[in-house]
Amino acid sequence: MAVGVICAIWIAADVAKRPQHMVVMQLVWPICALFGGPMLLWFYLRYGRAMPTSAEGHAEHQGNHGQHHHRGNIPHAAAVAKSALHCGAGCTLADIVGENLAAAAPVVLKPFDYPAFFADELYAVWGLDFVLALIIGIAFQYFAIRLTCPPLVPRS
Repeated sequence: MAVGVICAIWIAADVAKRPQHMVVMQLVWPICALFGGPMLLWFYLRYGRAMPTSAEGHAEHQGNHGQHHHRGNIPHAAAVAKSALHCGAGCTLADIVGENLAAAAPVVLKPFDYPAFFADELYAVWGLDFVLALIIGIAFQYFAIRLTCPPLVPRS
């Protein structure tokens, strides 16, 4: 777990210097590093890292132009994996929030009919985790679309 946390902190610091094209990915990359650890760090560096916005970053971009994968140069499998990361981040965040919420305030399990239907608290917590994962996943998808796509109707 410590390795995942270290990778998440490193990616969060790097994303702060190199903002992502899709704003929601600034949360998604570090959250996914919690479970992906060094493998996700490698994937981020290879396919997800944005170019820095500073003048010195532009010089770095000129020097490393051949090594950086632009949007069109990413292999299909990597593009699919990258586009699915918001789902992994939503589930991870839901597990973290749901498990801690259930431990701190077991009353949140009442809508999942614990203890009447489920004899074991584990199944009710899974229900809570599932609902939270759906809500967070939809929010991540919404913000991915909303913050990157122009509106269909001009705002007045």
